[in-house]
Amino acid sequence: MKKQIILSSLLSALLIGNCLDTQAANEARTINDLPSMAEVSQNKREVAPEFPGGITALVQFLSKNLKYPTVCKEQKIQGKVLMKFTVKSDGSISNIRVTKSVDPYLDKEAVRVVKSMPRWIPGTQDGKPVSVEYTLPITFKL
Repeated sequence: MKKQIILSSLLSALLIGNCLDTQAANEARTINDLPSMAEVSQNKREVAPEFPGGITALVQFLSKNLKYPTVCKEQKIQGKVLMKFTVKSDGSISNIRVTKSVDPYLDKEAVRVVKSMPRWIPGTQDGKPVSVEYTLPITFKL
């Protein structure tokens, strides 16, 4: 089963949606009352795939390995390339594609870096590894 995971908006919606209760449907709890990801995962019996070391390690990997194309630097081209890929049940990455393009050179670099990522910790559903479609924005900024 594939699930689309969008880093910020889906996570926010999931957490906010799970922090509402029936008695106070119109009142969100404070940030301290938000459920942990483990609690959300237990409720849904689904766990999203994770880059080894978490989101911080993913950001570090991207910043260390992205090489800004010279031609784009010279022309001051910048923007956010939206990538989609599948994290397979063994943690490998496949079906890499650009869903929002900025420039062919930036797109090519984003694809190169995603291809070079190590195996992820696969997503699970009911405790079993599953393939999950993942959306990753990669921002190029001068």
